[in-house]
Amino acid sequence: MAAERTRAEQYSASRITAKSGRKHHNRQSTRTKIPLLDKKLRAKRADKRARRLRRGKGRRPPGRKPARIQSDKANRERNRRRRQKTLLRIARALRPPPASDPRFDTAKLTIELVPRPLWYASNIRSILPTQDWDLLRRVVYRRANYLCEICGGRGPDHPIECHEVWRYDEATRTQFLERMIGLCPACHGVKHIGRSQVVGKGDEALAHLASVNGWPPDLARRYVDLAFFVWGKRSSLSDWKLVVNWDALASDYGVPLSLHGTIEYPAKSTEAPTPGARSDTASSAAPSGSHPSRSPSPPSPEGA
Repeated sequence: MAAERTRAEQYSASRITAKSGRKHHNRQSTRTKIPLLDKKLRAKRADKRARRLRRGKGRRPPGRKPARIQSDKANRERNRRRRQKTLLRIARALRPPPASDPRFDTAKLTIELVPRPLWYASNIRSILPTQDWDLLRRVVYRRANYLCEICGGRGPDHPIECHEVWRYDEATRTQFLERMIGLCPACHGVKHIGRSQVVGKGDEALAHLASVNGWPPDLARRYVDLAFFVWGKRSSLSDWKLVVNWDALASDYGVPLSLHGTIEYPAKSTEAPTPGARSDTASSAAPSGSHPSRSPSPPSPEGA
């Protein structure tokens, strides 16, 4: 009996030891699993917080509006600007033409505003290679004797600039290059008075226009209004194109050009910010109409 009791006690003791060992093992595995669960939970909460922030909800940095509210505000501002442009276009189309004057027909200095669809097409300098353009403009400078062909003056920084004279056929919506002339920066600014107004030189251009033509200031303002009225009518037309006869241009100025024949350039539909962009500039940001790599004219006649 004693032996059986001893074996029973040993068996029960071994069972208790096994159970305690399993419990200890479970406790150890639980301790190792808890940090993993916490890490996954933190990552899940971080993803949820990021999604809420993207939807415009939840906590966000102070002073910053939700992305949804920002996009709605931007859309409202964009629609407001579009409505303003549309109303301005309608008002320009419906307004009566400014009163003309016989003195406008005999004006010495005129305004030549390039229609909006042709702002990025009517630029001989951007079409020609740099070497061809330099040859062409230097011939124009020499023919003008480095003096403005309208007022006879010269600019303070550079004597004259090369300006393209265009002819417009509204029936066929075609722009033709007639000739190229040398102008001082002041007269060139009057030719493209829309851009002069943008860069803050509108009053100077208006005063120079009145001075060269011998007009009173109110007559000069009427002429500017009439020029913008004509520009608005031409800009409302679509499908403009630029036609250049390169052989005739090379023959007239005696320079070899890499382009030959008569080439038609369709106008691009890109909108620019202001009316009357200068035809000799690729961007309205340059105040003098000059390209960094192409100076408007040599510094002096002697250095040419």
